[in-house]
Amino acid sequence: RQKRYSWLTKYLFCCTLSLEVMTMTVTVSMKGQLVIPAAIRKRYHLVPKSKVDVLDLGHAIVIRPMPTGDPFLASRGILKGKVSTQALLKMRREERAREEKALR
Repeated sequence: RQKRYSWLTKYLFCCTLSLEVMTMTVTVSMKGQLVIPAAIRKRYHLVPKSKVDVLDLGHAIVIRPMPTGDPFLASRGILKGKVSTQALLKMRREERAREEKALR
């Protein structure tokens, strides 16, 4: 049986292939804390009180810096060229129609 991966896993894997990857080993403390190595903190401008997202991909954990400032403004353009607003609205209308049909 072939394992199926989510679109996010495939996307992250493809990005990893095309980018320089820096790996370092860290140890989790008794409190569940870990120290992000200084080289990585500098590279991603992580300072005290910085926020990070922790993603559980099922087979890996990804820690990524959260954008500073307004999260809505920071996310602007992340789907640029991927999906149009009209396509998203159409998909939502179709999904809503299926939901309503299932309720009947």
